[in-house]
Amino acid sequence: MTGKKAHLYTYSRKGGRVAGLLFAALFLLITGPVSGQATDTAYTADYPQDLRVFGYLGSSYLLLQGGKTSYTPNYPLTPGIGIAIKNTIINIRGGYGIFPLKNSQDYGRSRTLDLQLHSYWKKLIFDLSFQRYKGFYNGKKEEVITRYPDMAALQVAAVGTYVFNGKKFSTRAAFEQSEKQLRSAGSFMIGGGLYYYRLGNLSETFNSPEHSFDIFQVGAHAGYGYSWVMSPHWLLSASGAIGANIGNKPNQLKELHLKVYPSASGRFAISYHSDSWALGLSSFVGSKTVTPLQTDLITITSITSQLTYVKYLNSPFVRKIVARHKRRKQVPSGADLPEAYTSR
Repeated sequence: MTGKKAHLYTYSRKGGRVAGLLFAALFLLITGPVSGQATDTAYTADYPQDLRVFGYLGSSYLLLQGGKTSYTPNYPLTPGIGIAIKNTIINIRGGYGIFPLKNSQDYGRSRTLDLQLHSYWKKLIFDLSFQRYKGFYNGKKEEVITRYPDMAALQVAAVGTYVFNGKKFSTRAAFEQSEKQLRSAGSFMIGGGLYYYRLGNLSETFNSPEHSFDIFQVGAHAGYGYSWVMSPHWLLSASGAIGANIGNKPNQLKELHLKVYPSASGRFAISYHSDSWALGLSSFVGSKTVTPLQTDLITITSITSQLTYVKYLNSPFVRKIVARHKRRKQVPSGADLPEAYTSR
């Protein structure tokens, strides 16, 4: 690729740092404590501690699929740490990909920039992502592995979901371990999102006359989530949604030519909660159809998995911060603390 398109997929530390700052600014703009949201204390409860310190080990990548063939980047393993103060907007975590999970000599080297924010409120879920990958491969170890070092994919998404039964069904207990789910509960959910995709260097893989293309989409989804309290300490949670997006390539949108694309997403988590610590394994999968080509239907699937250890602490200094914040903002106990996952 040459010119502007090539620059889009060129990874640089400066570009990643700028994108990270933009995501941090956007996070502060759209998140923060939300007051006045009631909860059913028979179903959910707050941790009494004021401070959460956590460490995690995760992975995230984009999977491209055309027909029966899948293309995967050689994505890295990402460790990270974080801290959150109860009833404030201070809720930060960050990680850095340290090494690819597979041998670069066999599977090639991928350039990645993956930033994600997942915010869980009482009745709202926000998912923001900027995922850019260059360098994919096809095949398994026992088969012939074909590398595509110039294949590139970019996904930018902003998705919001409303949880109808947020008083009883706690997504924060399930996916960030900031609350306790005392009794099993579920909820219907609806939402919508905005999406932008750019794929590059497709000629050698997909049966497409186009070298690269952009797609804009807007869509809606509906689904259901449920948390099963297996014991006072074990929690199993899952949610799923299906939907449809409308959109097209920019030149087609100018002529008001719209196409419909199916979508699906799901979350899964299992966690152990005690009075002073928690351990959780969670996974998020979001699949979108990008565009129908002459013979292939291209699907982009974002897959994120994370193992998290959380330690709950009390600190006199933090307690003063919380008390001061309550007096200034008049935030009641149990207000929302959004969760951010950032990986690069």
